[in-house]
Formats: sequence, structure tokens, C-alpha cells
Amino acid sequence: MKTLLTALLFLAACHTAIAQQTVGKAKGKELNYRKLIKELVSPNKPIRIQNYPPTIAIPPNFDWKAQERIEENRAILYDHCEEALPFLIEGCTDSRFSLVSQWSEDTDYYSWNVGRVCAEIISRHAEVFRDQMHFSLPRWHRYNFVPVPHALAEKERKEIQEWWHTRKSMSLRELQLAGFDWAIEKCKREFKGQSDDEGEIKALVAARDKLRKSSKPLPDGVMWKSLVAPPKNYKVMPWTESRNASGMPNQ
Repeated sequence: MKTLLTALLFLAACHTAIAQQTVGKAKGKELNYRKLIKELVSPNKPIRIQNYPPTIAIPPNFDWKAQERIEENRAILYDHCEEALPFLIEGCTDSRFSLVSQWSEDTDYYSWNVGRVCAEIISRHAEVFRDQMHFSLPRWHRYNFVPVPHALAEKERKEIQEWWHTRKSMSLRELQLAGFDWAIEKCKREFKGQSDDEGEIKALVAARDKLRKSSKPLPDGVMWKSLVAPPKNYKVMPWTESRNASGMPNQ
């Protein structure tokens, strides 16, 4: 009997220890997400990049290793978007330089601030409705369900905060469903009085209804890796502190 009691006490102690470790890990995760976003801030001056013709000017002592670490942090946040959502929203208002990246595989390179990186992570997960649609480039930008910050003026900061205020209790799946509802209504207004030749509205409704029957969110889209070395097809220009109207150094 004494042996049994000792064994039960030992098991109870183990269970308590495991529970405490689990809580500790959960709290650590929350702190880590904020830390990961903080570490998206680059210690480097922004690269000056011009896509036509393809030229790049790199500040002296530019730390490419730091950009590798930023890319690693971005990838972790991307893979854990749902858990990191509240912290990514906080990061959306950070205007400090983070990285240089393509927007898609075939587009040019652009300098992104921390806010843009955070917003892109969210939008690639939330805007899964885009897979059912056909886009020209101008039309793509008209379907930004998640506000995408650029200069992060006061208006943009307010827009992001208001967008999140009405959605902060949503899971990622619920956020995707809200995105579908938003896109369907926007499509209906766009095609009002016209034929939807591509059948986009029908496809959106079908995909939304399928998601409603599922307990899991749809797979996310693709976010292209940022630069961790000069792009091979870009000519490296000398760096000067002065610049011309295009943003490149005066020659």
C-alpha cells in the first residue's frame, strides 16, 4: 500500500511538472513572437535598388549575415502565422527598414519595412480566395482584404488598427471565411450588370462553402524569400550618400 501511494505521488508530481513546462513553453512562445518581429528590424541602411535598368547600390559595411537572420525570423513567423497574429498586427505599424524582396516570382525587387513584412505574412494566409480569381496587376491590388502598409502614414496605421479591431477574436479559418465573404460581395459589385465570364463568383462561393464544412484553414499562399546576397542579374553601383530623383546614387 505504501509503495502504491509513493508511486501515485510520483506520477502526480510528474504531471504537475509537465503541466508547468507546457504553460512555460506557451508563455515563451508568445514572448518569442514579439521578439521575432522586433528582430525583423535590419541594422543596415536600406539598399537602393532600381529595376529599370537593374542596378543596386549597397551601403558600406552592409551586413548580409544580419539579413539572413531576418529571413530566418520571417520564415518562422510565416510558418506560425495563426499563433503570431496579434503580434504581427502590432508589427504592421513599424516603419523601420527590414528587407528587400520580390512581391512574386516574376516581379521586381522592393525595399520593405517591418510593417509591410508583417502585413504580407497575414495576407498570404488570409487571402486564400485569390486562388479562385483571375487577375491583372491593377485588379490584384483592388482585392487587398488585409490592408498593406507602404509609407505607414497615420491614415495607414489607423486603417490597420481598425481592420484588426473587428477581427481580433477570429481564428485563421474564420479570417479566411471573412475574406471569402468580402471578396464575393466585392465581385458582385464589380460584375453588376455584366457577365462573370470566368465564373469567379461561383468558384468563390464553392470554395467558401467547402471551407465552412472543414475544421481547418486552407493552405497558405507563397511568400518569396528576401535578398541575402546581391541579385546576380543586377549591376552593383558605387554607394554615395547623395542620390538622384530615382533614388540611386548620383554618378
